[in-house]
Amino acid sequence: MKNELDTLIKMQKWTIDQKRKKLAIFLSEETNFENKIKDLISRNETEKGFANENPLYTNDYAKFLDYFLKTKDDLEVKLNRVKEMIAIIQDDIAEEFKIQKTYEITDENRKAELQKEIDLKEQNSLDEIGMNLHRRKQAIEISDAS
Repeated sequence: MKNELDTLIKMQKWTIDQKRKKLAIFLSEETNFENKIKDLISRNETEKGFANENPLYTNDYAKFLDYFLKTKDDLEVKLNRVKEMIAIIQDDIAEEFKIQKTYEITDENRKAELQKEIDLKEQNSLDEIGMNLHRRKQAIEISDAS
């Protein structure tokens, strides 16, 4: 049974590691989308400043603004999806840790029970030795008294 629990614990750790790797990918994507949004906002500010300085550019800025709003909305939708996936994976990892902890506690309890059995057998053996020594001592005292 011990080998089975050890195997289950190792498999559980591997599962958690795989989910952590998946989480790292989504966290990287989240950062990527956040950076794209920041860059887009920064570019919008630059374009807006240029349009304010150059009235001829106002028409072009209006087109850019449409692109900006559409692209920003798309990026925000994608970012929200990634955040949802991150939350799901984090919940999965937490659940996997609970399962792993259950296996580890079961393993610890079995080890403690096994140690109790070993200690009890050892104590019984020592008690037997003590009783035999006591009987021999009494037998020697009886034979010396005779």
